[in-house]
Amino acid sequence: MFDLIDSIKTIESVIDVAIWLEKRGKEFYENAVSSVRDNDEIKSMLLFLIEQEQKHEAMYKSLSKKITGNPASQDQLFGEYGMFIRLLVSEITDALKFEPSMTLEQLIRTAIQFEKDTLLYFHEIKKLFKENDLIAIQEICDEERNHIRLLMDACKSI
Repeated sequence: MFDLIDSIKTIESVIDVAIWLEKRGKEFYENAVSSVRDNDEIKSMLLFLIEQEQKHEAMYKSLSKKITGNPASQDQLFGEYGMFIRLLVSEITDALKFEPSMTLEQLIRTAIQFEKDTLLYFHEIKKLFKENDLIAIQEICDEERNHIRLLMDACKSI
């Protein structure tokens, strides 16, 4: 993943990656919640995470508009830039595969790893930016850190 960091030059591309990662996380949590039957606590947590991913996506789109004056890139990214963003996202989400046979512990550990990888990516990206852009990226890191805490607490309870 870190060889691609040198390719990140604008806050817009950072926010585009954040939006795409939120979408992938939401998809994983939606698939996972449908498989949880006997644990209302975990099901509630997954529903909360789905809601959080939706809120974060909206927050990042708003942040993009605030910083750049333009709405975030379209849902479908085309051309070389789209391929670049998809490559960045795939490096973080490759392990984010839901399998119906996953145990609750496997499901939560997969989610924790995704959130950690996302946090690590944005933590490394912070080094490239200053001032308002750095504040925006720190907001993303704080949100991801909250997800990790929630998931780690859930892992202790199973």
